[in-house]
Amino acid sequence: MLTVSVKALVEAIQDTEAYSLPEMNNGTEYLYKNLYSRLVHGDTVHLSDLDFDAFEAEDVGEMEGLYNNIFCAHNSQASRLRAEFRNMPAAIVRTQYV
Repeated sequence: MLTVSVKALVEAIQDTEAYSLPEMNNGTEYLYKNLYSRLVHGDTVHLSDLDFDAFEAEDVGEMEGLYNNIFCAHNSQASRLRAEFRNMPAAIVRTQYV
């Protein structure tokens, strides 16, 4: 019988090299943490929440490149993984009562 710990699975995925983010300059990192990450988690982000002195126009382009080259690819990989888990047959477990 196969038992999967969801917590252990998530931790293992987060420890993989593919999951880790590339090096970012301060402005791009600011945009990732204060804009992209919040939007992905469903938070409302108001323009007044952003410190426009914390990043430059080039950082916006860098964020776009990260999104197109990394996040979209990871999303498609995650979708395939989700589909695999959904299609796994249910395990039948015999339980003994005392």
